[in-house]
Amino acid sequence: MRQIVGISVIICNKTNFRRNEWKLAISFFLISFSVFAQDPLVFRLPQMLTEGSLEIGKHEVTNGEKGGREFLIVGKNQAEKPIWLPINDFQEGKIELVAKGKDILQGSFYGLVFHAENDSIFDVVYCRPFNFRAEDPVRKIHAIQYSSNPDFDWPFLRTNHNGIYEKGIDNAPAAEDWVTLTLEIQGDSVRAFINHSQAPALSVKKLNNRTQGKIGIRVANAELELIRIWKTDDDF
Repeated sequence: MRQIVGISVIICNKTNFRRNEWKLAISFFLISFSVFAQDPLVFRLPQMLTEGSLEIGKHEVTNGEKGGREFLIVGKNQAEKPIWLPINDFQEGKIELVAKGKDILQGSFYGLVFHAENDSIFDVVYCRPFNFRAEDPVRKIHAIQYSSNPDFDWPFLRTNHNGIYEKGIDNAPAAEDWVTLTLEIQGDSVRAFINHSQAPALSVKKLNNRTQGKIGIRVANAELELIRIWKTDDDF
């Protein structure tokens, strides 16, 4: 009889433990869902250019339209400075950019700048579309890049931390496809996804202590449609 009671206690404890595990998993899911299921703030970039609400600096920028899709056409960026959105206090959350590059070796880039102080101090994740489907294996693993300027720019990271802060993309799109680049930023964690893939193309830890700042676009020779932003804080 004691043996039966002992077994009952073990089963009960195990059942309770599993229930607690499920409760914990569900609570994490609900928190994540509540953060990212809310309506995003949407920046339609051609409209913003027309309204004068983008800070474009020395970029050559015009509006374009094709197949019902409106977008910015951005030329070569001589100064390599971001285009800035009117967001100065982004902390944590999710940012999406819809963009289209060109198959020009070393000549087409697009990505998202965040936690920025100014034109030279910022974090960025950007794509090199000319490397998406490169046959050269070395070029192929340089398709998506994180850097923290000015102290940890891409040449420093490639030389000193090769293969950590830049990666290839599984099932990569073509160089001139429209692509959705999604960043999830939580604490010091930065994860980048391509076209809503379940697995991140790049997952790194931030290389600085900045916790908030401006949002912008780092771009050269590419087309940009829109940006969506979900913030975990409620100061929109």
